Amino acid sequence: MKLLSKIFSLLGLTVSVIVLIVAAAFIAPKFVGIMPYIVKSGSMEPQIHTGAVAFIDTRDKNVAVGDVITYKIGEAGSEKYVTHRIVGEKPDGYVTKGDANEVEDANCVKQEQIVGTYRYSIPHAGRLFAQKSKVTFAAIFWVILLNAMSMIVSAMAGKAEEEERGEKESPSNAIHQDEPSAPAEYPGKKNNSETPNA
Repeated sequence: MKLLSKIFSLLGLTVSVIVLIVAAAFIAPKFVGIMPYIVKSGSMEPQIHTGAVAFIDTRDKNVAVGDVITYKIGEAGSEKYVTHRIVGEKPDGYVTKGDANEVEDANCVKQEQIVGTYRYSIPHAGRLFAQKSKVTFAAIFWVILLNAMSMIVSAMAGKAEEEERGEKESPSNAIHQDEPSAPAEYPGKKNNSETPNA
């Protein structure tokens, strides 16, 4: 029982640590202006894979040729974000191109379109990030379940141990009957059953 309790406790701790690490990986960078974006195409293969989460430094907009940047296109409220490499510069703006694409992007990117500079990515994390509500629910569920199981099993183990200790410390149930002791005789005292001599 104790072993089972330790297993549940270890599993609960492991899942909790994993959840904290994953949460920190996505949340902590935001405090320094690094925002996560899901990559939905393979235009930047092999550096950035489809389904990855790319982290963009929104504080760094001082870009140059060779940098990988994220920029927005479209009308306000329905913008789309593109992460491509700067391959040239023209009076109209920056010329961008996906590493896996054969042609450059159709339009130049103006400075006000730039969201930030690419820093790093986590492969395949985009699939989880896209369903973060479900993933969050599942993570919380397993953390609570494993920790609850650990507490229940630990309580059961403690109760069983107390019962075992109580059985060892309790007196024996066997009934002992003492043999009757003979009456004590005192020196100099006559027994009333003796008959005096004639």
